[in-house]
Amino acid sequence: MFRSSLALLSALLILCSPCWADVVLLRGEEELASISTQEREGVFFVSAEDLLRALGGQFRASDEALEGRVLSRRLKLLAGASAFVLDGRLCPLPGEVVREGGLFLLDLRSARSLLRAMRSDLSLRLRVEASSPSLPPEGGSGGGVSVRCSSVDGFSRVVFELPEGASAEHRLEGGAMVLSFGGVGATPSLSEVESLPGVKSLSADLSDGRLKVRLLLEEGVRARAFELPSPRRLVVDLSGVRPGEGG
Repeated sequence: MFRSSLALLSALLILCSPCWADVVLLRGEEELASISTQEREGVFFVSAEDLLRALGGQFRASDEALEGRVLSRRLKLLAGASAFVLDGRLCPLPGEVVREGGLFLLDLRSARSLLRAMRSDLSLRLRVEASSPSLPPEGGSGGGVSVRCSSVDGFSRVVFELPEGASAEHRLEGGAMVLSFGGVGATPSLSEVESLPGVKSLSADLSDGRLKVRLLLEEGVRARAFELPSPRRLVVDLSGVRPGEGG
């Protein structure tokens, strides 16, 4: 009954939650639910309410606190606090509990700390997936092509925003992702791309209005590329990235 309820909840959350990133709650390798997220100043937050519901919790919320029972434990979250109360014991959090838009929000590190404290024996964890086209990037631009980068929890993303009339092609070539842009008048700044986790080295060449960019990947890193419309973008996702990698 518990597992079937979680499966139904997972389906509803996937259909109804406009996520910046896909965050999945797992028990071991079993996917229990997809948790809605929000982005604030480049940091991803999960809804504490959604997290507790996915665990079968019962709770009530006021302006200052979210409290109830989950996994047979008594839990209380206080808005603005860098800790939570579990069975009467104060437990620290890496970040503050944020109260915004009628929700209690936890950054990903804090959400993971909460899961570990509640039931470490169940191997509960959160997995961030880079499948959402809306994963927010950061970076610079130049020459008509805007280049933006982001990296979070084992994933890196590069977004090339294309000027009007430009073309884009991509292919995997051995251990490299090769990108080709037509109708481009200048080479954009690519220093942030070169230092992105998962990228071993980068080369770029502009000739006769065509820009060719070659991303040599670190060993074990997987890459995929796809286009998005309105505005047109070529997105490159890297997965299997290890912390500290990057040229």
